[in-house]
Amino acid sequence: MISRLLASNMWLLRSKKEASKVKLKAGFYRSPLSPKNAFELLLKRALTSELGTDNIVRVEYAPASDSLGRNALKITAVIAPDAIKRISEGAPLDALVRVQELLSTMRDDRTTIIEYATEAELAQDAGS
Repeated sequence: MISRLLASNMWLLRSKKEASKVKLKAGFYRSPLSPKNAFELLLKRALTSELGTDNIVRVEYAPASDSLGRNALKITAVIAPDAIKRISEGAPLDALVRVQELLSTMRDDRTTIIEYATEAELAQDAGS
């Protein structure tokens, strides 16, 4: 259902069966999430599925350009201070693949750039 939020701020319960699961009538409903928040939630879910929920504090994203000047999506995964100790060796690559699969299903063909940083590192970068 969340992927339907990204097209607009409305979503549709397509059938009575789907509607009965959440005790609503089939039809259009206003989403409690903005498209930006829904997209951040989808990105966070993709990252935490590979890196663990305790390791990802929050996710930010912004449009960017890759080294060839093509459109890219820069994702900043803010990680817990001790997350490095808990993240397995191949997990960041698995997370990148998971995010690329998500974007592919959304027909978003931008290059994916993922940056990992703690809150302290982000504060240090902002101060310099």
